[in-house]
Amino acid sequence: MKTKTIILFLLFIAACNTGNKKEIIIIKETDFQKDKMLIGEYLNIYPTPHCPENILIIDSLLIIKNGDMCNDDFFYIYNKNDNKFLNSFGKRGRGPKEFLSVKMSGQYVKNENSIKIWVHNRTGFKLINITRSVEENRIVIDDEIIYKSQEFHPVLDAFLLPNINIIGKSLTRLGRLFYYDSNDNKINWIEYFPKVTNPPFDEDMIVNLYIGPTSISPDNSRIVSALELFKRIDVFSEKTDHLFSLVFDGSPENPDFYVNPNNPIPNDLMHYYYDLFLTDKFIYALNINISEAEINKDLDSGYSEIHVFCWAGKPIAIYRLNHLIYSITVDENKGYLYGLLLPDEKEFYGKIGKFKLR
Repeated sequence: MKTKTIILFLLFIAACNTGNKKEIIIIKETDFQKDKMLIGEYLNIYPTPHCPENILIIDSLLIIKNGDMCNDDFFYIYNKNDNKFLNSFGKRGRGPKEFLSVKMSGQYVKNENSIKIWVHNRTGFKLINITRSVEENRIVIDDEIIYKSQEFHPVLDAFLLPNINIIGKSLTRLGRLFYYDSNDNKINWIEYFPKVTNPPFDEDMIVNLYIGPTSISPDNSRIVSALELFKRIDVFSEKTDHLFSLVFDGSPENPDFYVNPNNPIPNDLMHYYYDLFLTDKFIYALNINISEAEINKDLDSGYSEIHVFCWAGKPIAIYRLNHLIYSITVDENKGYLYGLLLPDEKEFYGKIGKFKLR
């Protein structure tokens, strides 16, 4: 029995390490090796940002990025091990170390002395030294890279490659993803796909048909773009070459988004992938799986699913969570998933849920 278990484990590892030659991989829920319900616990942290937008764990730090529409600081930092509040920073404004809008890319730099995160806004990238910012009670920016081109603006997601080229997602008609070569000052666009036979009646809304999270692998070699209105995940190389797609059986072929002028966003329009978290081993994809009518309730009244795939595209696990969450981060070493929960009817502030994966 022990020998059989070892053989199965080795076969599993081999399958996850083998590159997938199929461009489209059809997924069924029964394909996942594990299907488990997870009951989350609330993290007791204080103070809590007014409108938390993203959550990220790096080493012993839990970082929450606050939304652009709130008046408090952009970044709140906690100790992951005891939930202790360490500091907050990142003022709003037009000054040299202030932001009107900012977004975490999920990319970071860690060494013996400090943890730093890359963020981006409409002008470029900034490398924030989280360790020094906490210690000195002010935002410390160690590096800054200004966009040389404005052709891919406004930027939704952007990731900085080691050669200072940029890959990302833009709020334009030009394509679903862009690759910007900073040396040649050239942009390559990946056209919008999957193609639909009934596109939005307003051409400017085409980008919203293909909304969804985008992320980059820790080694900067692969880009993952999931879709909210299609139940699919697309994987690209660092130069946006299409490697493969994970498409669920039954994924909509023509979502009813802005198709009918009298009912542009129908109540039965389904929402699927809302966030991604990538590690060296796995793709973690958050599927909220609710209709437009349900999502407009703004309450923690639903369930979420975490779909886990290895980098060869093999389905690993479905974790069914007892809360509706909208941003995730994973601590693989400790075996926990953290998520931001929608506020309930009694509390204005958002909550943080913690789920044990194993």
